[in-house]
Amino acid sequence: MTAGIYTVDVKDDSGCSVKQQFVVDAASFNMSCLITPAATSVVCGSVGNTLSTAVSGATYQWTVTSTDTDWMITSGSSDSLMVYTAGNSGSSATFTLTVEKNGCTQTCSYTVTGGCVVRDNTGGGDPSSSEPCTTTPTTPTIPTTPPVVVEPTPEPEIPTEQPERDCKTGVAISAYPNPFRDRVKLEWTAAATERIRLEIYDMRGNRVGVLYEGNVTKGQQYSCEWAASNCKDPFYYYRHTSSKKVTHGKLVCKR
Repeated sequence: MTAGIYTVDVKDDSGCSVKQQFVVDAASFNMSCLITPAATSVVCGSVGNTLSTAVSGATYQWTVTSTDTDWMITSGSSDSLMVYTAGNSGSSATFTLTVEKNGCTQTCSYTVTGGCVVRDNTGGGDPSSSEPCTTTPTTPTIPTTPPVVVEPTPEPEIPTEQPERDCKTGVAISAYPNPFRDRVKLEWTAAATERIRLEIYDMRGNRVGVLYEGNVTKGQQYSCEWAASNCKDPFYYYRHTSSKKVTHGKLVCKR
């Protein structure tokens, strides 16, 4: 029916009649799903990247598919603005958005053209600066519980020429006990002298804790403990962000 003012004339058997006007509006939901991409290239392993849409919907649902498992939506999966972590060099990802309003749905997608780019693979750097393989400006915070530092054995003499550091190399992290009930301890050996960040996320990609954010020294062992006495989910995930790579791992909570 075309938008406009319509008049209905109803007459009964006795000859009585009544007129009623109705206003028919044009369809109030005329939406074209559109994702606004980032203005600059996405850096491999970087955190805090965003995609958004200017469409005014009642509900939003973001999903991502990628050629590796490191492209992750970290927050905003049901908002107009979504935050994600980029994957490894050589990988690519497609983000899909479904918007619903007034019973109508629209779906659109956005593929990160050419995948992500490597900012620096020569070593050094800081995951909160523009130098390393990962980049997101952050304000360093002091951890609630300082990490326990275990002095390493003496290192061999460092050669004059250093080999290039591979941005795909991660950090081995031990978590125990795992499964855990109320506390879990995470330990790792620093692969380089740099700044790192160790975080905990729930099953929905919400960050629930920052165990450590600061400088580490190559070869030293570090440990942090997470007290999760009120854990509500059966699974949690830790994320270790360094100048090398974003490393993920699963934690199982026995409720």
